[in-house]
Amino acid sequence: AYTEKWKTNSAFFPAFEALVKWAFGLFGQEEIAAFAARGIVTSLMITGLGLLLLQPLSDAKSGIGQHQKQILIHIFALILLIFLLSPAQFPWYVTWVAPFLVFFPLWGLVLLVPLMGLYYLGFYLMAQQIYEPWNSFVVAAIWLPVWAAALFECRRFKERGFAQ
Repeated sequence: AYTEKWKTNSAFFPAFEALVKWAFGLFGQEEIAAFAARGIVTSLMITGLGLLLLQPLSDAKSGIGQHQKQILIHIFALILLIFLLSPAQFPWYVTWVAPFLVFFPLWGLVLLVPLMGLYYLGFYLMAQQIYEPWNSFVVAAIWLPVWAAALFECRRFKERGFAQ
């Protein structure tokens, strides 16, 4: 069920899936678009892992903490890749990211920690049989500030020399 249909609280995946459906619809293949979107995202994750594994690390003797910092960056990048591209993003998934924010404080992701609590507003809205605000507002309220701040911060983060 998770690999075929599960999709909740994600900003990236529904937009990507809609783009894939549109592209596959041009060829009359809309029925396989959801499967294809998940396959493409999985391929992106595997490619990201491969690129991280192929990226050379500095020699462990190159400087105090430099080697360990590069390993942390690689692990953090992999976790972010999996988390941000995933079709389901539950609040407890943020616990994968949060420990790394101590070392690499990307404010867009720091902002995610309190905003992810809005996810639970969905249960209230469902109990009230109000579904539209969840789809149109709550997910956007969580993810638009996070993605905007993260994109802005990534540039500054890289300029400070934390990323390669």
